[in-house]
Amino acid sequence: MLFGGEPKWKVAAKAKVDARARAVDEGLALAGEQPRRRATPNVRAEAGLISQRISSGEWKAGDVVRAYVRRAAKAQELLNCLTEVRFADAIREADALDAAGLGAVTGRLYGMPQHASLLINPIPSDDLAGYDTSVGYTAWTDKPAQQDADVVKLMKEEGAIVLAKTNLSQGLMFMESVNPIFGRTANPYDRDRTAGGSSGGEAALLACDGSALGIGSDSGGSVRLPALWCGIYAFKPTSDRISAVGLEATNCGFESLAMVAGPMARTLSDIRLLCEISFGRVPQMRTSQAISSPVPFRHELAKLASGKRLRLGYYAVDGVAFTSPPVQRAVNMTVDALRADGHEMIELSAQDIDLMRVVEVFLNLTTCGGTSGMDPVQQAGEPVEREVMLLAFMEKLPGVVRVFVSWLAEKVTGDPHAKRNINAVRIKKLPDLFSWTLERNKCRQYWHDEGDSFIWIKHGLAAIIAPQQAVPAPLHGATGSIPQIASAALYTNVLDYPVGAIPVLSVDPAIDNISEENLPPQRGEGGMVNRPLYHGQPGTPKVYDTHAMSGLPVGIQVIGQRWDDERVIAVMEVIDVALNNAGRKRFGPGTWHAKELPPKH
Repeated sequence: MLFGGEPKWKVAAKAKVDARARAVDEGLALAGEQPRRRATPNVRAEAGLISQRISSGEWKAGDVVRAYVRRAAKAQELLNCLTEVRFADAIREADALDAAGLGAVTGRLYGMPQHASLLINPIPSDDLAGYDTSVGYTAWTDKPAQQDADVVKLMKEEGAIVLAKTNLSQGLMFMESVNPIFGRTANPYDRDRTAGGSSGGEAALLACDGSALGIGSDSGGSVRLPALWCGIYAFKPTSDRISAVGLEATNCGFESLAMVAGPMARTLSDIRLLCEISFGRVPQMRTSQAISSPVPFRHELAKLASGKRLRLGYYAVDGVAFTSPPVQRAVNMTVDALRADGHEMIELSAQDIDLMRVVEVFLNLTTCGGTSGMDPVQQAGEPVEREVMLLAFMEKLPGVVRVFVSWLAEKVTGDPHAKRNINAVRIKKLPDLFSWTLERNKCRQYWHDEGDSFIWIKHGLAAIIAPQQAVPAPLHGATGSIPQIASAALYTNVLDYPVGAIPVLSVDPAIDNISEENLPPQRGEGGMVNRPLYHGQPGTPKVYDTHAMSGLPVGIQVIGQRWDDERVIAVMEVIDVALNNAGRKRFGPGTWHAKELPPKH
């Protein structure tokens, strides 16, 4: 405790929030008022076009950055999405580029505003130089990084200008972006709902045109889930395609499940641009390539999916939780659009994918060292966010109590997965890490060429189309009672597959309601998660409410084989064209408007 009785963590959090407010005000003062004349549509242009127009002299970098500063400040006011803010420095850097004249700086991101969202490093020697990487821990504030993470260096070498860092979940441990320092980030389509996590701040900012490009991190769906709940694009590459130096999580040294840097953007062409820049590259001053795979973007692999009849797999139900109507509709709309364009679609079943086997591996691996992510929380005495309380509680259950709780959960829900999940979330020893890492390798082999029916080689699939999550964005705090829905994304991290996220449609109450007779049962397989999702529990309303969720974005995942990143991006482009041909609702720059945002209750 400090003078006046304020806990240290509260003092630290207030200092960071106050510093952020000052930085926003300073940036806005330097940006000035929006011109009275019709503003140049800087924030409504995709990243590649921004760079082209600045390079040609049609636009000035200073004007573009000022436009994004004003937009990002508005996004912060509405959604609470920013953490470390460098608006003023960004404007000065852009003005210096303009003063130097055309040709002074070259690069594919020349003058382009960018937000470095989750460039994670718990030690003050990497990340965004001069700024904290607190990862939502008050204990890690006031420890600015000494140098940029590799991916930031690469973007700067290409001419990018970093505006800010964005909000995330406490310790990167759950599906909502909230922490004791900066608070909670809201969804740009409904402020009573989550933007997702852990890269939710960046997804929210991009959705409302507050950023041109973003970089997130993904070890269990952390770029894809927020992207799909906020209606933008994202891509999780195979590990080591993008240098991970300066991108470290709370459990440094744990490599059984790799954390990867993942591009986030408003258009698919911008996703490709970031991948072309970052794949297989290291900053100019680094001589060693050992920290990443020395494989640049392979255009020849991307061409394999271009202009050809593709064979694609798909499934709308994964066997973990009942997939809500709008999410199933997004998959089916994509399948129909692709069929209409002449592509062959192969339906896969829940039995084919055997998702729970992979999820069990994920749960066992991530709890091998216990919730070490809670150590900084305990050191600072800060509160544990409610969304992660269940995990922290479950892993500390004594053996006898665990046996009883797992038995009771299975008895009440009738869900055979309940017992396995509860038993998986426990502190383990080193031999357990070895055995579960071996099981991870077996899963990868099974999916590739040993499965009874779900085999890449047997079906000759270019990619697989899958649901995003069971439901669109839930209300704030609701994900704490439904952690199982993360299974839809996290299993691809175990398999180390490249995965893209594509927005498809919006929730429509007229066609997405579930009649009583079609509700999933509260007991049986999936009952443990279907009950809170579709029926509610004592004192807690059901998560899926089609009328309350009206207008929320819904999307799909596009999954490819390990190291097949470029082909996945090419398939995403094929899907994007097919959906546009089918009359998909438009997503991307200029499609979000603050006037459409309902008031926060």
